[in-house]
Amino acid sequence: MELTCDVIKDLLPLYVENISSANTRIVVEEHIDSCDSCKKELDKFQAQEECSFGTNTLPLKKLQYTLCKRKYLTILFSVMFTLLVLIIVNEYLTAPEYIPYTENPVTITKTNNELFIVHFNIPGAMYQISQYRENDNSGYIYNISMWSSIWNRSIYKDAVDDFILNPRGEVISSVYYSSNDGTEDILIYGKDRSPNGGTITLPRLVLAYYATIAAVLAVILGIVLFLFRNNKKAKAIILKFFTLSISYLLGHICIKGFSTSSYNAIRDFYAILLAMIPIYCAMLIGEKLLVSRSR
Repeated sequence: MELTCDVIKDLLPLYVENISSANTRIVVEEHIDSCDSCKKELDKFQAQEECSFGTNTLPLKKLQYTLCKRKYLTILFSVMFTLLVLIIVNEYLTAPEYIPYTENPVTITKTNNELFIVHFNIPGAMYQISQYRENDNSGYIYNISMWSSIWNRSIYKDAVDDFILNPRGEVISSVYYSSNDGTEDILIYGKDRSPNGGTITLPRLVLAYYATIAAVLAVILGIVLFLFRNNKKAKAIILKFFTLSISYLLGHICIKGFSTSSYNAIRDFYAILLAMIPIYCAMLIGEKLLVSRSR
């Protein structure tokens, strides 16, 4: 039985979609070889298939790229947030808790060759020793402070090595112990420079200056950002610096709360910078996520 052109044209969609049987494909191909009308009809079907394929996959590829981008941005945001949490936890575990002199934290011994050795009596504790000359240059005055932390008390309990105050034979006039709790420093060797009392080691306020600078910059950049809100290129650059200022302030809050005083300003400043990094990255990633979701 010879198949008519109408039957072949009904089979063409199945042939083009490649879902017909092998025998059906052979029949269609044999007919097309001898029928110009059906061959033209096949060419039309194939052209429509190619056009449909090209039109439909482009949006799908764009959607796939957008979803993939959001996925990776979400992962990076989660990593930055986790890193920030770890930094805050580490800061909490290692936060200094200054040891009062009543706990007998240090003792000083003098050797025969005029060297002064500090013995630290509390295992795992950390210490800070500062040195400065007397006004008449007759010798040096030392301040010693010690602190512990949750980490030191729970995990790191090794003995602290002795420390030589004057390894080059410097003349020691006085040695004070600072409890860093608002009480007066305690003389543990030498001549009392303030026999009437009143020698107190005060916390440093340098962190307040940095926080103030960051806040002022944030306000100024916020105003500039508003003025250039219609300039996309300038807005993008200003926004990065604005985010940087905000990140420092948030880092300060994460590490120090709303306090700006510190007895160990260098340590706290580096901790703030360390917290600032994941905050800054998370804010930039969060901005990109919001932009991608709004499109």
